[in-house]
Amino acid sequence: MSHNLRRQGMMKAMLQVALLLSASWLLVIPVVAQGENTPTIIIDELGAFNNTNMTHIDAQGLEVPVLFVGETFHARGQLVDDAGQGIGMKCLNIYVEPDVNETPLATVQTDEEGRFDWFSGEHEATDSPPATLGPIEGEHVGFSSVRVAFEPQKTVEGGCEPDDGTDLSASHIDAAFLLKSRVDVLNLGVDIVQPEGGTCEDVECPGVYPGGAYALNLRLILDRYDEGVPNTPLTYQTVLKDQNGLVVSSIEDHVTQTNSTGHVRLLLNISSGFCCDFEGLGEWNIVFNGSPFYVGHDGLSNVSHSVNVQAVIVVSDAPEDDDLHDEDEDEVPRDDDGDGVPNSDDACPASALNSDVDENGCEEESTVETVETFVLESSTLYSSDVSVVAFNHNGSEYATIHAGFCQAKTCFDEPTNSVLRFWNTSTQTERLSSQVHGHVIKLDWSPNGSTVALLTSDNIVAIHNTTDGKRMFMFMAARSYGADLAFSPDGSMLAVVSSFDGEDAGRIEVYSALDGAFIQRLNPTYPDYDHNTHYYSVDWSPDGKRLLVGGFKSFIEYNVSDWLMLRAVDGVYSYITELAYSPDQSMIATCIGWSRNTPSLLRSGYAPSQVRVYDALTGSVSWWYESTASCLNLAWSPDSESVAFSHSKHSVDASRINIFNASTGKKVVELATNPSLLCEGDGVDHCAKVTGLDWHPEEDRIVSTQSNNSFGIYHWVVESVEVVRGCTNPYSQNFNPSANQDDGRCMDPEDSNPPVFVPNGPVFVVSDRRQGAPSGYSLAEHEIMFEKLNYFPNGECYDLARSVLDRWQIVNLDDDWIIDGAGYGNQVYQRDASSGMPYDTLYKLDNAECTS
Repeated sequence: MSHNLRRQGMMKAMLQVALLLSASWLLVIPVVAQGENTPTIIIDELGAFNNTNMTHIDAQGLEVPVLFVGETFHARGQLVDDAGQGIGMKCLNIYVEPDVNETPLATVQTDEEGRFDWFSGEHEATDSPPATLGPIEGEHVGFSSVRVAFEPQKTVEGGCEPDDGTDLSASHIDAAFLLKSRVDVLNLGVDIVQPEGGTCEDVECPGVYPGGAYALNLRLILDRYDEGVPNTPLTYQTVLKDQNGLVVSSIEDHVTQTNSTGHVRLLLNISSGFCCDFEGLGEWNIVFNGSPFYVGHDGLSNVSHSVNVQAVIVVSDAPEDDDLHDEDEDEVPRDDDGDGVPNSDDACPASALNSDVDENGCEEESTVETVETFVLESSTLYSSDVSVVAFNHNGSEYATIHAGFCQAKTCFDEPTNSVLRFWNTSTQTERLSSQVHGHVIKLDWSPNGSTVALLTSDNIVAIHNTTDGKRMFMFMAARSYGADLAFSPDGSMLAVVSSFDGEDAGRIEVYSALDGAFIQRLNPTYPDYDHNTHYYSVDWSPDGKRLLVGGFKSFIEYNVSDWLMLRAVDGVYSYITELAYSPDQSMIATCIGWSRNTPSLLRSGYAPSQVRVYDALTGSVSWWYESTASCLNLAWSPDSESVAFSHSKHSVDASRINIFNASTGKKVVELATNPSLLCEGDGVDHCAKVTGLDWHPEEDRIVSTQSNNSFGIYHWVVESVEVVRGCTNPYSQNFNPSANQDDGRCMDPEDSNPPVFVPNGPVFVVSDRRQGAPSGYSLAEHEIMFEKLNYFPNGECYDLARSVLDRWQIVNLDDDWIIDGAGYGNQVYQRDASSGMPYDTLYKLDNAECTS
């Protein structure tokens, strides 16, 4: 539709508003010719979701309801006769954009008093399936109208049946509304823009040179649609601060707009006269005014996005041309016989790789060094996603789900059918296959192996017999995005968790595994858990006494005997996609999705990401690993000595299963079906997501499944292989693809594409906890402020933190307490009576020492 036609449509809708509204937007005027038998339709309420009634007031003072694209909405009112009495048990058609759509969106039945209460997300009490408000004539925003119509003499396809037993005439009413879209702000990272003439091709630049800039890349996207918000103005301020948070540059104001895809590049300019060497923080404060058509998740038209990005800024003269050709770089040591030993250290440098004697008669010791490691034993390939895999209780069988891999909202964008397959582990042959209900996203075996529980994206749980695959019963859990489920160790209960879907809150629920009867709903009582409607993963302790739930940046532990919350551990980086107790219950592993400040309904993205292992007794982090691709799954070895994590499709960790020593965090081995060098830029879509992962309960055997590419089931077993030493970093100049043991001689990468942003800034920073941890930082743990056991904080970390904090950001000014462990956990006070509660929070640079 052309711009002029669209404008005419909006003007028509606004004209309807002017005609229909009096003192209120509650519409009570039927737009039909009145007759003796003509009923009147009254709309008392039209609004978003089930109970939201936002309105828009234009420059002329006209007030109209606001509905959101991609979301549910409701209409309430009454059908009355000319005496004002309700007309009961009549079917009404509901249309959106009635001048264009002749087919109704839904139908609703009036009750005995003629009233109707219709919600598009509820279908049990109506004759219509659940519905959301899609784009209207291709437009995500604009003015439109809803029509409620009584059409007893008309045959309407997809609508009410003709009412032959009535003498009432047709009647309808049109209600104008403003269609808005909620937006999300994606932080795509920061890169360096050198000034003209500055180059980093021949020598590595330590930072940005004077006259250059740091560029923050953002994208504004429509919530529930992976589409950018185009050509939209925004304003932002930039400023430089030193390591103590003091401003060292002027505050610059900027005005710009997004491009046609919603992307925008925001420059923090470094003055050409800025001098001299400097390390500090760059800060962007952005305000996006989307009025009247766009709003944030909180419903406010002005979407504020404050970004504190730490950046190493080195200000010095650009290198002279002669400096670009220094030849003091390390040379690759010669290794003529290719045995992994440089000539300078090799007793027989001219021996052939597999020869005992070189051309000069020099003998080398003929020994073959071996190491036990996982190797690919076999694979079963498919033409589409294999999303889930799990062994039964004794490992004799495993089950797979063949359905499109998805998370949260993405499951509703591209739903697929699901096939459940059972396999014999020893022969790796399929025993049984059956089509199952819905888009299945999770599977768990009962402890005795007699049943499996399946969870669909719309939170329906189905219990299937594993002998014949037939469904025994099914039930619906909370009305939100399905996330995870798990049998209790004794097989009597099922824990089911779900995540917020934009309207319905996520829940933690426990059901009977025998008949699906509801047992318990758990509500977090942790006051600082901001996102307590988002739950993504669940696990029972092996002894069945505790229940563990993973949310957004926090996990919660419950006591099963009384369902009381034992603790909540926060600062966990981002989405906890999977979590699990170790078999010996001493550790907790968390598999974490891509980094975000706030949850997204999409839950899709690449990097960075983390995996973490916690001490199960204290809740403190034992170790963590930052990956370039989102973590999708995890599995413990049966002896609790190792833990494996599988990843999505981006960069170094793409398509990888990384196996770590669970105690030390040292990576033991990487398993992959394609080299990660292929998984950059446009090549990402040619790489696999390792979506399914499980470790055999009694053997050194791992089974994994892949989606997006290289679809299939993969079996990995431990074998003794010959040691091949060399550089194992695929981004190094001297990378040896055959090496399985790193020789410590990897050279610097020629190019890292895309560049990896390595945090290098102050050890401690203070940031608003509602924005999440700054990139490269984690919450400062309470324990680090007490180097020696004492009532008062002490030690190097405490002294350093106190030296960089403003005195009003310390909890107890008399005793200089930085951490209030009794009341607020990590929060650092900002003593402002108007703030209501402390949002200023202390964060520590990952892996930094307090002496640095």
